[in-house]
Amino acid sequence: LTHAVLVASQPLASQGWLGHRMSAVFAAAVNDHLVADWLGVDPRFRFAISVSAHDGEMAAEEVRRLGGHPAAVAVSFSPIAVNLGQRHYEPIYAAAVEHGLAVIVHPGGSEGNVVGPAALAGVGPRTPEEVFCLLPQVAMSSISSLVFEGMFERHRGLRVVFAGYGFAWAPIVCWRMDSEWRGLRVEVPWLKRPPSEVVAEHVRFAVDGAVERDAGSLRMAAMLPEGTLIWGSDVPFAGGGAESLAAVPTELRTRIASTNA
Repeated sequence: LTHAVLVASQPLASQGWLGHRMSAVFAAAVNDHLVADWLGVDPRFRFAISVSAHDGEMAAEEVRRLGGHPAAVAVSFSPIAVNLGQRHYEPIYAAAVEHGLAVIVHPGGSEGNVVGPAALAGVGPRTPEEVFCLLPQVAMSSISSLVFEGMFERHRGLRVVFAGYGFAWAPIVCWRMDSEWRGLRVEVPWLKRPPSEVVAEHVRFAVDGAVERDAGSLRMAAMLPEGTLIWGSDVPFAGGGAESLAAVPTELRTRIASTNA
């Protein structure tokens, strides 16, 4: 283990808060706590700057406040009920690119349950199992939005990591995007190449210790471009070290655990 990226979980839950300024202030306080009390524990620690997605400009200010810190490697937030390709998020992306930071998108836990967070399809879940089962829908719509609304064309250095959403569904979404683009690309003239190529360059998916390490999911993983899967432990909620990838074929395990990162 050469580096570990610390992603604070507490601000992710603020996607459902009604007080948007309070959400931003809380994220900043958590960042200050992480920098003051965690980074000194181990020189291998790096961190993601937590922001609230409710107000893109305030979030960008927080990115710029801490973006120059030598241990800052990413920006982290949970999506609200606005697709990721819309201009609401553009200040966050611009600030992240400016400082060479990746953007980590992670569920907040309130999806489909309250007003504010990203929605789930249908009439809404009734059990926690349904929520976790349907979370990939948020990432599916987010990737489609980012690609077709041209966010990666406007911000060529933008890198987005989807963590906590799984990955086995991603090849199917890429195939569908390519198919629709071929027939309807007159509607998106700014998109000059197949969406799957854009995803391969700009998007990564976290393989964590909790889900989708079964044989079927790994077969789907082999259908993704080589560089798209990275390791995320999901500690302390589930999983553990990369040893939980022991059943993954050696070449793929090496890419997930080190090469792609």
